[in-house]
Amino acid sequence: MDAGLQDLIDLCLNNLEGFSVVLFAPDMKGGPLNLKVYRSLSKYIDPEIEINPGQGLIGWAYKNKKPVNVDQVSFESDRLLFYTRDEEIKSFMAVPLPAIDGILVVDSKQRYVFTDKSTKLLLQFGQSISRLAHRLFGQPPAPRKTTGEGKDGSGASEPPENEICALWQGLEFCLSRSDHEGGGLSAALELIRRFSGLSWAFLT
Repeated sequence: MDAGLQDLIDLCLNNLEGFSVVLFAPDMKGGPLNLKVYRSLSKYIDPEIEINPGQGLIGWAYKNKKPVNVDQVSFESDRLLFYTRDEEIKSFMAVPLPAIDGILVVDSKQRYVFTDKSTKLLLQFGQSISRLAHRLFGQPPAPRKTTGEGKDGSGASEPPENEICALWQGLEFCLSRSDHEGGGLSAALELIRRFSGLSWAFLT
């Protein structure tokens, strides 16, 4: 994971006095959210979690493209989906990140800790985080759509030119930088996997 991106997540956690800060983004635009990077005081984060649009509070923010600020006396952690056990969370915020089609989440074990000012601060962090994430990973590709039918009735599918350009730019970025700078072959393979919509990719 890119050190600059992790530093921003850490800074967000410290400034908002949160328990966890988590960045979610889909591998395919409009697809399930995946956990990309986080910082937490919990040992019970599920890094493999997938959250569908509309699922739980995070999925609601993702589907509706709106911030969420929930500050209640009692709060079950399973509503957040990314904990593997109840952490007695009392407050929760999430803001959409349109540049990467993602969601930035922060929660706390304190009651009534997140104000309107906190939401604005999280939005500001979200803008910085999404700009860096967009430079590193680009925007997730849109699902391929059938543009017409051939004579045999089979669908013809062509990715838009701008998506191909974004893929090549991403590959150039990855191959011009080392692994610890957010580049390398692993990052290039991940770009190809996300663009193609495949479950995995490898280099032989």
